[in-house]
Amino acid sequence: MMNFFSFARRSYIIFLSLTILILAIGFIWLNIYNSDPQGDASLWCDKEEMVSIPNSNGWVISGHNTICTGYGGNSAVYIYVHPVGELSGKKFLVFRYFQYGGEELPKIGWIDGNNISIKIDRVSEITKKLNELGPIKIHYSIGKEDYPQKNDF
Repeated sequence: MMNFFSFARRSYIIFLSLTILILAIGFIWLNIYNSDPQGDASLWCDKEEMVSIPNSNGWVISGHNTICTGYGGNSAVYIYVHPVGELSGKKFLVFRYFQYGGEELPKIGWIDGNNISIKIDRVSEITKKLNELGPIKIHYSIGKEDYPQKNDF
């Protein structure tokens, strides 16, 4: 009889340990690995579209802000430059930055038909920054970057 109870106790402890491990892995996956690099809305994140700004040459500046309340919480801003009629997406992403503990949006606009201005006082971390896309040149004015990257984008 003692061996049966000992076996049952051991089995219960193993079952409980595996259950906790699976729940922990699931929690980590939902909070860290289940984030879309283009900032789509998800279980932990809300997506807010920014105003689209077309120019007279058939190009549009668009963007969105993804605000996440999961593990740590942050805000990510995505700026796209794309032809009118085409959807914004990975190939048109020109600027992406994170804000930890803040939601300041950049001031964006057309300088002329081929030049864009993007201004922001402070960002936490820039993860993509192109200076041109096709015929469009992008001019940045970024005040402070809390965690500068050491490599080019």
